[in-house]
Amino acid sequence: MTMQVVERKPQPVRTARQAMALAQAAAQEERWQDALDAYDLASRLASREPAGDAARADALRGSGIVRLAMGDWVRASLDFGASMNLAVYLRDPGRIGRAENALGGLEFERGDWDAAVRHYAAAREQATEAEDAHLLAQIENNEGTLWAARGEPERAEACFRRAIAHFERMDEHPCAGRAYNNLGLALFAQRRLPEAVLAYDRALAECKKRGDATLAAKILINRARLSLAREEPLHAHAAAMTAWAFARKLEDGPVAAGAMCLLGEIARAFQDWSAANHYLQRALRFSARGKAPFMEAETWVHIGELNRDRGSLDNAFDAWSNAGRCYTALGAMAPADRVRERIEAAHAEMQPIPLRVSA
Repeated sequence: MTMQVVERKPQPVRTARQAMALAQAAAQEERWQDALDAYDLASRLASREPAGDAARADALRGSGIVRLAMGDWVRASLDFGASMNLAVYLRDPGRIGRAENALGGLEFERGDWDAAVRHYAAAREQATEAEDAHLLAQIENNEGTLWAARGEPERAEACFRRAIAHFERMDEHPCAGRAYNNLGLALFAQRRLPEAVLAYDRALAECKKRGDATLAAKILINRARLSLAREEPLHAHAAAMTAWAFARKLEDGPVAAGAMCLLGEIARAFQDWSAANHYLQRALRFSARGKAPFMEAETWVHIGELNRDRGSLDNAFDAWSNAGRCYTALGAMAPADRVRERIEAAHAEMQPIPLRVSA
């Protein structure tokens, strides 16, 4: 007796919330175009529903978050702005705060860090009014990221620990993995390497619960850089290649650029100048022209180091100068100062030692 297999047809999507659930599932699997299509359907369905403005605001914000992941700053900004307008019309402080937070993230990624600070401050005000603990935790995490990028790891660490404390008090905390990863970065910047390892381990554990491949790639990149700092280049290379396997689908943007830049650093550790140049140029291609401004600055720093290793100091100075301009444009003054110190030190090394005549 044979059993007949009956294929179940997918249930039709009838409401905006159903469409958003599909969009969120697609985004989780990094099926970006499917996610955008589902959010567009959610927005259209919401416009036909009674009191559908709230759902439409959420759908537009979700679409903007997907576009942000794809590096499409212009259309992400349009989606976030439309979501903000609806939230203001609804006089909904929670949704206004989430739109402000999203706009802060957008401005951070494309390099207008002063605008990001203003959006985060507005988001905090709205989240406090709405008594939205989850949003307050996200804002703490995002502000910490900004302070870390500006070269203030102690201030960043305080933000990340506050975010984690918020998340730990919640039953569901999908952003906790990001906060732990960012805490690891702040600890690494302070050379507290054993603590950073523990933070990355916790981040990976949270990431596995959520199945977030993009975040996993970022954590692996950071773990690999930590291994490199501990003079463990083989471990660093293995982690970097795994990260690149995750990041390959993201051909443009911070994750792919970070993986390539790290592989360039590792090749430098092995004194494989040709491979290092290949990886760093790819990192530059993935990050330049506004795709990932901070990662572009970091890549120029490493290109300068590579040229110094190869004895080409003029090219090293040019690369470091490019890095300094990128950092200064971002408002990252501490990293910009470090680049200037690097240039001054290299110039000092070039000065001839005067001859001494014995009496």
